[in-house]
Amino acid sequence: MLKNTRSASTTSTRGTIRTTTSSELSFTSSCSSSRLAGGTSSVSDASTAITTYSMEDSTMSPFRTSSITSSACPPNSGLYDTVDVIDELYDFFGNELDSRNMGKQNYYIDLVLEVDIQNRERILRELFDTEGRFIAKIQAALEYYKKPMMGSFRQNPNASGTSASSLPRNFLSSNKSAGMVRGNDVELVFSNLEDILGISRRFFNGLKERFRIWGPTQLLSDIFRTLVLDASSYYTYYENYGIAMCVLERLARTPATKKHVEAMIDSTGSGQISLFSLLSLPLQSITRYAQLMNELVRYTDPHHPDAHQLSQCAKRMTRLEANMRHLIQGCQNVSRLVDMVCLIRNCPVLLDEPRQFIMRGQLTSVTTGSYNHRDDRRMYFLLNDCLIFARPRDDITPSALYFKGKIDLGDAAIKELPKKKLNHPHAFEITINSSDPNYKYADDIDALLAAAGGSTIQVFYFKADSKEALDMWIGEIQSVIDRLNPPRR
Repeated sequence: MLKNTRSASTTSTRGTIRTTTSSELSFTSSCSSSRLAGGTSSVSDASTAITTYSMEDSTMSPFRTSSITSSACPPNSGLYDTVDVIDELYDFFGNELDSRNMGKQNYYIDLVLEVDIQNRERILRELFDTEGRFIAKIQAALEYYKKPMMGSFRQNPNASGTSASSLPRNFLSSNKSAGMVRGNDVELVFSNLEDILGISRRFFNGLKERFRIWGPTQLLSDIFRTLVLDASSYYTYYENYGIAMCVLERLARTPATKKHVEAMIDSTGSGQISLFSLLSLPLQSITRYAQLMNELVRYTDPHHPDAHQLSQCAKRMTRLEANMRHLIQGCQNVSRLVDMVCLIRNCPVLLDEPRQFIMRGQLTSVTTGSYNHRDDRRMYFLLNDCLIFARPRDDITPSALYFKGKIDLGDAAIKELPKKKLNHPHAFEITINSSDPNYKYADDIDALLAAAGGSTIQVFYFKADSKEALDMWIGEIQSVIDRLNPPRR
């Protein structure tokens, strides 16, 4: 019987997310330890039974010597009687050993069932707890971000709207309508998030009601069946996620509207929570549902009254996740680009093109001079068309990165360098050779000076930390270059 029901609610002040729970879930297992302890007869008991057996109690005793004369019996009949006695002993002790083995088998079966029940309850707790936290954060996104943004729009009713189908290619660089939330920007940013919140609430409340009358044979498949039917609404959210992040990036870059997307303080002590991170939470939902539902089926006894229906629900959710996987992966790629934009201060606009984040890592940039080399440790981000690099302001705050430059890889070539070139065993160079007069070199000062001198070739030198890192960087950058410059037939 489930004792104390757990519920989640959001009680917050402005700029704070707080999730409070009334109590923790507690399940009472249907299998007690006393049921697992089974008693069996011992060999000593059996031996006692044999010693108290009287050979004179019955004429049919297997231990009684035959009184028939030797002339009426075949030769060596006493030998046959001895064999019969041995067979009877084997049968007696064999039955006793079989009963002991059966007792052990029952014990292990009960132990496995107990473990499965505990795992099943653990999965349900995880579903309940994660759903409660998800609801609290989505409520915060709507309460502390969407409402103020809608209020700003109502104060500017004449502001023109932004349509997902009419977004200009370079709209993120535009300063039109700066200082206000334009038209249906709010609807583009939040998409159908309120529908997703409703789905989560129905699922959460359904679990909570069943936990109040919890038992080992409790039925849950009807709750999961409703969840599977509702989950198709995630298609809309995933399809609009890229546009939502583009609009949100524009709002975050505009001084007068960036106040609407400033990060809030999380009362759990995990630091600040931005609107970008809150809007990325639904990207994990369908995969999480499919994974936990399959685990629940795994630990449900096949003879459980709900086993078949649960299995069908898990299969349908798994198929739904497989159909959405390409959308989810695209959204996760956009989310990684957004994280990169939030991490690097003064980062250039990245979401104006359908870019793909590939990898990030530290390299040492080497600037060659007439008399010596200058090494500069930087963080590099490889995308599907360029290499962006940044560095911390100082050693005290290494997590704060500042944009330093971008290398377009459209006309690039990469190769490993011999050790004597830079006196380092794991070095490589990227050469940019472009005849386009409008070609934009890296955005740092060295590349600009080289371009101003009329040079069409720019060389960048790098040092990796190990042979493995060297091979990885060369391989990934070469793949990007090959995709940007497919071989001509």
